[in-house]
Amino acid sequence: MVKQEPERKHAALLLVLLAGGLLSLSVSLLYLSGFGFSFDFLGPEKGSESSSVELWSVINMGASFMTIAFSVGQLMRYNPGHVRLLMGFAPTSGMLHVPPLLLWLAIGGDSFGVMLHAAALLVLLGGLAGLIRSRNQGPAAAD
Repeated sequence: MVKQEPERKHAALLLVLLAGGLLSLSVSLLYLSGFGFSFDFLGPEKGSESSSVELWSVINMGASFMTIAFSVGQLMRYNPGHVRLLMGFAPTSGMLHVPPLLLWLAIGGDSFGVMLHAAALLVLLGGLAGLIRSRNQGPAAAD
């Protein structure tokens, strides 16, 4: 069997990471726009969460944007050094979804929030795990 080119070897996994980055970015944009998320459960304290939510959204947007940029870059031209950077930003973007996911689960609130954060976390970490596994297999396992 002919070995795959480095650009194509990880293309499916890079597409998964790209999708995870786009999903993560979308979640941040939804929070910033206020669409889909209700903080009515806070009662009279509603509004006190806005600065924390904005900070989380901006940080997550940065990590998501870097995940998207490096995924697209790797799809266009494979560079092993840049894959290492992607392998840093993807888990960062994924792990940023853990605190809001746990908070939504703890309050027993918005299932929309739980689903979005869980999906982003699973897609990003699943794509990353697959990429790490395929890189560790080496050329002999690719045959």
